[in-house]
Amino acid sequence: MSKRRNVAVKHGRMRASKRRHVSPNDGEPSALLCPITHEMFRDPVVVIASGQTYERSAILRHFRIRNTDPCTNEIVYDKKLVQNVQTRKSVQHWLEANQGKTPSGWESRDVPSPGFEAALDDIDIKTLKTIRQHCSLSDLWTDGQYPGEWPGVRVDARRVVNLDLSMKKIRSLPSAIGNLTALKVLDLSMNYLAHLPESIGNLTSLNVLDLRSNTLTNIPISIGKLTSLDTMGLDNNEITNLPQSIGTLASLERFDCDRNKLTDFPESIGDLSKLTRLSCENNHIADIPNSIGKLASLNILRLSSNDLTRLPESIGNLTSLEVLDLDNNALSDIPESLGKLDKLINLSICDNQLKQLPKTIRKLSSLKSLCVCNNKLKSLPTSLGELPLLTRMVLPNNELTRIPCSVGNLIALKHLDLRGNALTRVPQSLSKLSKLENLYLIDSHVCRECVPEQLRAITKFC
Repeated sequence: MSKRRNVAVKHGRMRASKRRHVSPNDGEPSALLCPITHEMFRDPVVVIASGQTYERSAILRHFRIRNTDPCTNEIVYDKKLVQNVQTRKSVQHWLEANQGKTPSGWESRDVPSPGFEAALDDIDIKTLKTIRQHCSLSDLWTDGQYPGEWPGVRVDARRVVNLDLSMKKIRSLPSAIGNLTALKVLDLSMNYLAHLPESIGNLTSLNVLDLRSNTLTNIPISIGKLTSLDTMGLDNNEITNLPQSIGTLASLERFDCDRNKLTDFPESIGDLSKLTRLSCENNHIADIPNSIGKLASLNILRLSSNDLTRLPESIGNLTSLEVLDLDNNALSDIPESLGKLDKLINLSICDNQLKQLPKTIRKLSSLKSLCVCNNKLKSLPTSLGELPLLTRMVLPNNELTRIPCSVGNLIALKHLDLRGNALTRVPQSLSKLSKLENLYLIDSHVCRECVPEQLRAITKFC
C-alpha cells in the first residue's frame, strides 16, 4: 500500500477510535456505524482524500450525485477508496462478542468479502477494460480502482447495469460493448460519435439509450433487437433516416429525435404500439406515413420546424393524443379527422399557410389551448364557440376581418390574442366572457369605442 493510502487509513482509524460511546442501535458501537446508513459496516472503506470511513455502497451512491464528502462537506476531487482493514476487524470482533445478535439492517451475521456489491463478472470486467483502452479513459478509470467502482459504472448482481459515458469526448465504441448484456441504462450523450457498432443490438436488456448531441448520421439496423428499450434520445445529431427495424422496438414509450436531418419516417413507425411521446422537431420531414394512425397510445406528438405540407387523414386515429405541435411547417389545411381527437388539450399550428380551420374543431371537447398565429386565416368557423374548456386562444398575424359571435360562448376563455389582424371591431358577445383576463388588439384597426365597455380595462390596444 502506498504511503498516501497508509496515512489515510491511519487517519480513519484514529477517528474511529475516538468514537467509543454506544449507539441507540441495541448496543452497537457508534464507531462501527456508517455515517450515511447509520448501520454497522459490512464493507468499510476510507475515502483517501478526506480520511473518512463509510460503507462502500453508500459512499459510491453518494459520489454518483455529489462531489463532496458527507461528513466534512468539502469537495472531493479524488474519489479513490481503500478498504478499512481495522474497522472490518472491529466489526468481526463485535460479532464474536455478541453471539446471536444480528446488526440492525443486516439480513444475516455474515461478513461478506470486500467489494462484494461491486464485484463483477469476468466478461464485464474485460469489456470495461476494452472500453477504457478504446475510448482513452485511463485518466478517469484508473488501475487503482476496481472496475465495478469506476465513475459512471453501476453494478447489480455482478453485472454492469448502468453505464454513464456522457461528455467523455468519445469518437467511437468498440464492438465489445455488446458483451454488457445486463445493461439497462446507457448514456453516451454529448460525445463525438459518428456511428454505432452493430453489436449495440446485443444489449437486449437495455431500457434507456441516450445518444443526444453526437454526430451520428445513421442508426444500425441491429437497433431493432432492443426489445426492452422504453426510452431513446437521438436529439442533436446528423441522422438522415431511421431504419425500418425501429418498428420492432415493442417496449418503446418515449422517442426524441429533434434537431437532425430526417426527411421522413419509416412505415414501421406505426408498429410502436406502446409509444406515448414522439418528438421530431427541427428536421426536414416532408411527409408522414398513414401508419402513424396506429399509434393508439401516443399522448404527445411534436413535429414543429419541418417541411410538412399535408397531414394524413389517419392522424384522427390518435385518440390518446393530448399535445400536438405542428408549428413552422408549410401546412395549407388540416384534415377534418382532427375532430376525432377528443382528448387533445394543446394544439399549436403557428407559422404555416392555413387559410381555414376544420369545422370539426368543435369536437375537441378537451382542448384548452389553441395557437394558430402567423397563418393566412381569413375567418373562423362558428363551431369554434363550442369548446367548453378553451382557456387560451392565440390568433395574431392572420387576415381575419371579423370574429364570430359564437366566441362569446367560450365561458372558460382567459387569454384572447387577436393582434395583427384586419379587424375593425369585435362582437358585443365577448362581454359574456366573465373569466377573460387579457384581450390583445395591438396592430389591428379596432378602436377603444369598438370594444365592449366591460372589456376595455383588460384590452391592450398598443
